Amino acid sequence: MNALILAAGDGTRFHPLTKDKPKVMIKIWGVPILERLLYSLKEAGIKRAVIVVGYKADVIIDYFGSQWRGVEMVYRIVDKYEDGILTSAVMGEDAINERFVFVCRDTILEPETIKRAIEMQGDLVVGVRNERIDESVGALVGEDEYEVDFSRLSSSNNRVLM
Repeated sequence: MNALILAAGDGTRFHPLTKDKPKVMIKIWGVPILERLLYSLKEAGIKRAVIVVGYKADVIIDYFGSQWRGVEMVYRIVDKYEDGILTSAVMGEDAINERFVFVCRDTILEPETIKRAIEMQGDLVVGVRNERIDESVGALVGEDEYEVDFSRLSSSNNRVLM
């Protein structure tokens, strides 16, 4: 099974962490966000990852190469990543020729969640998490362990926007 991962954006809300790298390459407890996602996808049975990259694409491509722990890595480069995720998604469509898992850049999922989605029948399976955040949350991220307060990234209905 394949995965289509959108990782083209520049992560402006995370500056200065994204000055020299895309948001998906910010390290959380020493591991880039994208690597955490790839690990879960691999554990769920994904054999091929098609990654749509844009901002600082070379950082992602140089880090993961054409193979990562047995997962084939295919890259599609977009120039207009500011146009949104649908523009990026279309760039990856030629690399997907079967049922696939679609994940947006900085989503970190547990392998079991991905396995359950893969096992479900239907032309389209959508996973949604709707959780209200009542208090400030944060994490230590990056090589210099910046503390990011995720509550300031929340929309008016308290859902974290990432």
